[in-house]
Amino acid sequence: MVQLDLAVFSAVISVWSLVVGGLLVSRWNRPPKATDLLWTGTGCILIGIGSVLYAARYFNWPYLLAGVCANICLLTGLTVLLGGVRAADAQRTSFVLLGVPGAIWVAACSLPTFRASTIAAVLLFSTLGLLVALLACLHLIRGGIKLRSKRVLLALWALMGTTLAIRTLGANEMLPGLWDRYGASAWAVIFLVMTAVSISAIGYVNLLLSDDLPSVDRLTSEIERNLITATPPDATRTGPQVANLWSLRVDRLTPTSALRGPIFHGDLTAITAAINAACPSMYGLRKLGPDHLVWLAPETSVPWPQLLKTSLAKSASASSVPNRLCTIITCGAAKVQMNDMPEAMLAADHASIRMG
Repeated sequence: MVQLDLAVFSAVISVWSLVVGGLLVSRWNRPPKATDLLWTGTGCILIGIGSVLYAARYFNWPYLLAGVCANICLLTGLTVLLGGVRAADAQRTSFVLLGVPGAIWVAACSLPTFRASTIAAVLLFSTLGLLVALLACLHLIRGGIKLRSKRVLLALWALMGTTLAIRTLGANEMLPGLWDRYGASAWAVIFLVMTAVSISAIGYVNLLLSDDLPSVDRLTSEIERNLITATPPDATRTGPQVANLWSLRVDRLTPTSALRGPIFHGDLTAITAAINAACPSMYGLRKLGPDHLVWLAPETSVPWPQLLKTSLAKSASASSVPNRLCTIITCGAAKVQMNDMPEAMLAADHASIRMG
């Protein structure tokens, strides 16, 4: 019977995470820049370092490194990955939040009763990791999952959450493998494989999505150039107006082939014409990332979904090649006040309709 060497297995996870994390960080520094790549890459690197320290327990390294620092790196790495999910939607992540799981772990390790109970350590780590995975899933759902890239990431985070939930149910089965590198039971092996798949896949999928960023950036920039903006209303003269924040997203799974030929230019013309017709007084146009445009427009008496769908239908009927873009473009709107721009962006993305 072949036994799984947990030390080697942890080393493989570590090398993979460090390589993927390094590639993501290096790609972040190349145009087009995407802040989420830096977050995701840093998270993968922290997980890689934590995996090395975790494996050190099988070589009698001190508890401070193999028990405390290893889990701090792993939990902080997961939280930084969550920050990458939020950064992809132009949402900020508090640095205080990033340190909460690690701080809880340090506080628990300061208690002698916790250090003496391995089962308590397994349950606490699994619970904290599960909460991070749930927060990532909730954020992706709040921002809408109409884009294929979002659905893929949601599935991977859900897999990670499922893995950590399984670990809490089978906590007793995990205990032998924590100290004996060959002592993993079948249940523990299943958990470890699922953990490796989920973490590795999140890093790898983000790496694949970064390959298409130049194509996505080109498409987004082309839309931005064709949108017609107006002068922002003067609140001192007209008084405060109710405005809608509009958000346009381009799926990061956009191959370069989608940007070639008359089909691309014909559909793009129809899409931008529809937006210009639906938002004749748009202002404050900003590009928040290679795949994200936002702008403001006064609220109209006609609901924005009806207005946009009508404009899109008219523009598409004038085009000889409608609705054939090899990607997904969504556009939506939500009421906004100056102090809730991030929430309005998520609401607009969630309520968005597909345009391409």
